[in-house]
Amino acid sequence: MLKKLVIVVFLLLSLKNSFGNNADSGYIVKSNSKHSVIPLHDGPFALIKRIELIRAAKKSIELEYFIFNDDLAGKIVIDELIKAAKKGVKVRLLLDSMMVKGKLTPFHIHQIKKNGVDVRFYNDVPLVRAIETQYRDHRKLFIVDDKHLIIGGRNIANEYFDLDERYNFLDRDIYITGELVPEITKMFDLFWFSKPSSVVKRPMRPNLNMLEYLSSSSSSRSRILKKHRSDLRAWKQKVKKAKKFLKKHPLVKETLSNLFERRGDAFTSFKKDKSLSCNRPVFVSDPPLTGPSNDKNRKLRKYVYLELAKAKELVTIDSPYFIMTHGSDNFVKDILKKGVEVELLTNGIYSTDALPVASVFNFYLDEWIDAGLRPTVYGGKRDDDTVWLLDRVKSTRWGTHSKSIVFDSETSMIGTFNFDPRSAFYSAEISLFCYESKELAENTRANIYHRMKNGKTILTKEQAKEYRFENVNLMKKMGYY
Repeated sequence: MLKKLVIVVFLLLSLKNSFGNNADSGYIVKSNSKHSVIPLHDGPFALIKRIELIRAAKKSIELEYFIFNDDLAGKIVIDELIKAAKKGVKVRLLLDSMMVKGKLTPFHIHQIKKNGVDVRFYNDVPLVRAIETQYRDHRKLFIVDDKHLIIGGRNIANEYFDLDERYNFLDRDIYITGELVPEITKMFDLFWFSKPSSVVKRPMRPNLNMLEYLSSSSSSRSRILKKHRSDLRAWKQKVKKAKKFLKKHPLVKETLSNLFERRGDAFTSFKKDKSLSCNRPVFVSDPPLTGPSNDKNRKLRKYVYLELAKAKELVTIDSPYFIMTHGSDNFVKDILKKGVEVELLTNGIYSTDALPVASVFNFYLDEWIDAGLRPTVYGGKRDDDTVWLLDRVKSTRWGTHSKSIVFDSETSMIGTFNFDPRSAFYSAEISLFCYESKELAENTRANIYHRMKNGKTILTKEQAKEYRFENVNLMKKMGYY
């Protein structure tokens, strides 16, 4: 008991130091007023909600994402953002450079900016700066007119909205309105204007007057001209590809029409996700700091651990990855020792999008079962709630991607924090905590339980061994080992 008390006191002091009078105090905001929320458990509904908010925007739109692909979902959102910008809405898009740059290249960004959308990259440093490149922006924010906010696990890509024909995520966002939303816009601004954020510039058109093509040797002239022609051809191809991305595509109209039509049928089930209340909201974010020397300034990890330490009866975790750091490992084991039941929904070898992560989870699974953890591994199939799914995706493979925790009966967390070292030490994360909000906690836990029905709850080491390679092919088994 004394050990638990010491841990809680230590965390409280750490939080006091972190949230006190310093430059990072803008990264935790709270309110005692009631905020209206709608859980967005289902991908198509989450996409439709975003489209509706963009179309209704009057003043401003701010988006911040870790992944933003040049696929169907990305094109749908970009098309809507450009339409809003042309109506006079101020649109800003902050993207993590490492995960986005290969999809929405600086050539894409150039064309998007020409259409009125302002775009910046986060931490766009060369890969040779190996340590600094590890610090990514993993936050996901969608803000409209300082009044409407969507926060949660979804990025902008097909797999987050049930549109991918090979693999899709079960994810979770929450739509919230209330007095704290303008504060989240200020939090966005702190990242937008931070040192790691930079303006995106398209490479210049190759010109023979550039230094790289200049040579004092006449014998090199032929080689230089050949290189210039090759570089110019590649540059033009990239420009062409970027322009093509912004052209109208019939699949966009067809998909949107299909989703909105199906929404009518699906809203029977959506109605149970009617507006609920987050009675005492608290937003916690990590600041945009890079380098190990700034670890002491991280916010969210400490806050999550504090809530774990406060749990009395039941903690329900939905996380795609469960690779524990020394700190989180100790906290979870400590609350298990004091009799708190801990349930977990995560991915297995078949359902994961990251085989090394699932492999590590399985390696330590026997140890967690001995400690008392109650894990459920998602099965990878979707055989329920498919009324609003497009026919072409119903047979795909699925995995959980939600980052949610329900603490006891009245407290819940929905955001971007995974139980892995990246979220704990490297990536900037953000989450919403709702206190004294029993209906929301019940709604979130019920949805996690619903997803668990398509998985396997593992209670013994024998079950863990038996279920490990269910539906897994030989190549994936080799990858596991």
